[in-house]
Amino acid sequence: SPELNDEILQAPWNTTRAYLGAIKGKYLMQVFGIGAKTIHKTK
Repeated sequence: SPELNDEILQAPWNTTRAYLGAIKGKYLMQVFGIGAKTIHKTK
């Protein structure tokens, strides 16, 4: 089901692994979907 897939993608072990890879420069990370914040800051 799509809801279950969203829960798996946002699981702490999955998001932490992606985040750590992103800060080490191994991956690019884009947050979107039901877990994304809707507030955008502009400079």
